[in-house]
Amino acid sequence: MGWMGWWRKKNTEEADVKKRLVQANGEVVLEKLIEYCNGKSNLIKTFSASQILRATDNFSHNNSLILHATGSYQCYKGMLEDRPVLVKKWVIKYSPCSGKTCRDIAISSMVSGHKNFLKLLGCCLEFPNPVIVYEYAQSIMCREKSKYWL
Repeated sequence: MGWMGWWRKKNTEEADVKKRLVQANGEVVLEKLIEYCNGKSNLIKTFSASQILRATDNFSHNNSLILHATGSYQCYKGMLEDRPVLVKKWVIKYSPCSGKTCRDIAISSMVSGHKNFLKLLGCCLEFPNPVIVYEYAQSIMCREKSKYWL
């Protein structure tokens, strides 16, 4: 197999992995939406892994905002579709979409329209643990980082 054959095989394998993750994670998100929202929820936009990586500059330390006190997730500032966003990435290796992340997506969807909660813009299911995308709120981020958890 030449270089081109190896490259095609690698890209096909990566696409298969992403497809399996989207399917598995999407199934759990749907279950959580039904469980927590009685089947009634807002539409949740999905972003690709490449969009998230581009928005956060590959989860660059320079874009890092908040590390949860337990170290279970990290938040990053980024630009996505010409608007500032807050990206929440789970750091602890849960089993794919173990419930915590999917529960966060479901509950964020449910309360997204409330004035005291960050607005959920969408999520990315192409990572082993889904990544959540919120509208960036400058006023929250200006306060002491250690006091505010998402």
